[in-house]
Amino acid sequence: MNDAAQMLIAIAGQLEKAKELSDVAENLSGELAALTGVGSSEDDEATVTVDHQGIVTGVTLSAGVSRSDGRSIAEAILTATERAIDDVKRQAEPLQAAILQPYLPQQTVDFSAQLDELFRRVQAVDGITDEENR
Repeated sequence: MNDAAQMLIAIAGQLEKAKELSDVAENLSGELAALTGVGSSEDDEATVTVDHQGIVTGVTLSAGVSRSDGRSIAEAILTATERAIDDVKRQAEPLQAAILQPYLPQQTVDFSAQLDELFRRVQAVDGITDEENR
């Protein structure tokens, strides 16, 4: 097989791999878009639901909230919203990692210990000792 044919086969393989990665990313993106987060205030006066972007999609207030002032109600809603956003972020982390996985740098292996051992063995075979190197 000539070089041009080998290059075409390699390119076709890369295109197939890119298509597979694209399909996986598309599926995971769909799962990410379907996430919702829920959070409640300290006293459960407010419960907030957010979508995958952190946009509030629902607010539920307890019956006891009518005895609270406006500032307390606002604080309860803000606390619940922050917790709902944290909830959706927590759910999204594994999906985001899976989407980004092909683009993350590969883990490098540190071969220094193995190279040191190899060098020591070569020296031993050659009859060179540590004292002769000093």
